[in-house]
Amino acid sequence: MSEQAKTPSSKPVESSLKRTIMVYATGNGIATVLNGLSGFLAVRLVLPEVLGTFQTIYLWMGYLLIATLGVHDGLNREIPFYLGQDNRNTADDLAASAQGYMLLLSLLSLLGFGGAAFYFYLQGDLPYTAGYAALAMSAFQLFYQKSYLDVTYRTHGRFSRLSLILSLTAALNMLMVLAVWAYGYYGLCLRAGTVALGALAITYVGRPLKGLRFRVSWNHLKQLIVIGAPILIGLQLNALWSTVNRTLILSELGERSLGLFSLFGMMSPALMLVPTAVAQVLYPKLSQLYGQGKNLSDLTRFMAKPILALVAFMAGGIALLWFLLPYLVEFFLPNYTDGIEAARWAVLDMVVFAALQLRLLFFVVKKQGYYLFTIVFGMAVHGVLLLWALGGQATLETFPQTMLVGRVANLLLCLVMLAVLLRRDARQG
Repeated sequence: MSEQAKTPSSKPVESSLKRTIMVYATGNGIATVLNGLSGFLAVRLVLPEVLGTFQTIYLWMGYLLIATLGVHDGLNREIPFYLGQDNRNTADDLAASAQGYMLLLSLLSLLGFGGAAFYFYLQGDLPYTAGYAALAMSAFQLFYQKSYLDVTYRTHGRFSRLSLILSLTAALNMLMVLAVWAYGYYGLCLRAGTVALGALAITYVGRPLKGLRFRVSWNHLKQLIVIGAPILIGLQLNALWSTVNRTLILSELGERSLGLFSLFGMMSPALMLVPTAVAQVLYPKLSQLYGQGKNLSDLTRFMAKPILALVAFMAGGIALLWFLLPYLVEFFLPNYTDGIEAARWAVLDMVVFAALQLRLLFFVVKKQGYYLFTIVFGMAVHGVLLLWALGGQATLETFPQTMLVGRVANLLLCLVMLAVLLRRDARQG
């Protein structure tokens, strides 16, 4: 270990990190249980065809982050970096520009999807009217809350407060299952819109940066885009990978199959909460350490234990879920038994997702291109296998199986790329 890594503050920092992860993971754990239970109850109340219609409208959510141009990813990296250098003024200026840009996107999405809802209303299509009205609110939340407000909480260390917000949002999500029980499809739309607005309101009231004006500096915005766009491309390719996979299910097998595959979609936000929580705690700390002069080797040692513990935890949980899932679905969701095997294969991807949080190292040291290459490689492996399978007798299980192989290929090449960078770092050191 380098002398720099052996600073007297290493143990207190590690202890503080563990406490933060425990607090944040606990809040995420409560939210996971509530979201998972409310998801099961909501899906139990509607048929796969009905859920398929709702999911078809909400496919938009998988593509909207492209409009951020990486501003939120740049902010996520730059604020802790400048705070690590004791340059709070620059950090606040960057946050103010990001806020102005995200508010603009929020208003445009509200007008766009709200306009679509009005169009379908004039056409007499009430299901699509309700769906797009809910989507308008969810899109507003996506841009202003998730792409700006949440970033300011994480980068300023407000993880306890953010945990409370997650728990309150999950409780609201559970309460709004009553709407699905009462109104079916329209209840799904009411639930999505109400939870989006409720979460946005709670997050806004407790925001850590309250004195910032709504302004946009193009120089600061350009800086955030230059840093964040490559990160966005990597993360968005990953998200688009899943979205395109669902789109192919819709085109090849129909709305019912997409509704059946939503069994996994219902579970995935809950399954992703713990890995995402760990990553959201690690990322700003890694950026801050890098701003203080640490190198890639120091950062890799710093995050090795949390990532290994995360993978072990997820592997145990997913193994248990693999065996319990058939019994849970048959008891709670008898209409979705045809989607059990596809969901079992899909949940295995969560272990790979946990291991892939090591991608944070590429983002912090501005080597996003290496990570992008690994994603493209994994997508290519998945695409070749899927095309071969679709030439024969493809089933719903084929889609998560081939995607899992692609994800593993992504992870393996990611490890190779990291080893290359560490070796180069050692030579330069």
